[in-house]
Amino acid sequence: MKQIMDYLHQKVPRAGRSFPAYYHRALSTSVVGMVIYYLAVGVMLFAAGRRVEWVVLLMAAGMLGCRYSLGRVNVRLSFYAFEALIVFWVGWHTQHVGWDYGAQHLLIPMLTFCFFNIYEPPAVKLATFFGVLAYRTVLFAYAQHIPTGYVMSPTMTVAYQTLNTLAVFNTLGICYVTFSSSIQESERQLLLNNQELHKEAGTDALTQLPNRRALLEVVSRFRTEQPTEAFSIAIA
Repeated sequence: MKQIMDYLHQKVPRAGRSFPAYYHRALSTSVVGMVIYYLAVGVMLFAAGRRVEWVVLLMAAGMLGCRYSLGRVNVRLSFYAFEALIVFWVGWHTQHVGWDYGAQHLLIPMLTFCFFNIYEPPAVKLATFFGVLAYRTVLFAYAQHIPTGYVMSPTMTVAYQTLNTLAVFNTLGICYVTFSSSIQESERQLLLNNQELHKEAGTDALTQLPNRRALLEVVSRFRTEQPTEAFSIAIA
């Protein structure tokens, strides 16, 4: 319970016009991937139903608009537009195509972007999580009472489900690689800086020899029954 309360009381920085570069890069790459996804969906739906779904083309155009606005307006607004398009697409897809093709899983990358957004308060992140959970539950219940919009062959069904799976894992992969590499790089720089500061604190600035603090540390290590390690440190 304490961990939950500490999480809810976390302070967040004030959002400005610019987001961290890694977040901007992940969102930009994911948006481009979604444009390609919608174009591929349009081709598959045309092959299955012999008609053009203009909503799919509008979704691709909306994602292009998000990509265009990323470097020109507040990134936060572009992120909200990205979220809104995903939510609308999942609902439209469930009603007109069907539940069994996997488009609802696109809500997972959307949640990933929300939780890695350092400018969103924890309460907003949790509210988004429960809102998406409720939305998916309602859509599933609704999908059980409506007819399937498209009748696809087994081969087309596998291809379409594969396309949705690739879209989900592609976006998740972009998020994980970009965010984790950024966190690891920050941690690596922090450790290197701490090691450099520790070295400077134990070295005389004029002679570059170990100072009193370094010698006391060696003596302390001898007293804790680590003579080999302490001797190697003294020699170094």
